[in-house]
Amino acid sequence: MEEYIASLRLKLAHKHYESGRQYLKWRRTSSARLYFEMVLTQFYDTPYTDEARVGIIISYILDEDLDAAEAYHTSELDKVTDKILWEEARDYIERAKENKFDLAFLKRLYR
Repeated sequence: MEEYIASLRLKLAHKHYESGRQYLKWRRTSSARLYFEMVLTQFYDTPYTDEARVGIIISYILDEDLDAAEAYHTSELDKVTDKILWEEARDYIERAKENKFDLAFLKRLYR
């Protein structure tokens, strides 16, 4: 029974994460953040939490609020499990500061 519940939680976390990504594609950043925050609060025990955090950073970048992106990146550092992914998010912030939105950045949204 516990395995079944864990499986359902994983599916719901994935669904919420993908909804957030879809809102990012539509440039509906506040809605995207809402879904990513749901992943972090309701499905904190799933592997989608780090991806949701990166999604929040990307939403701030798309809003051109680089200060918020940096502040969020710094504040969540101790909660992240995938350090490579977190460095990738840091790289997105640096690219945004230099106005270098290249294909690698957009690929992240549309993969």
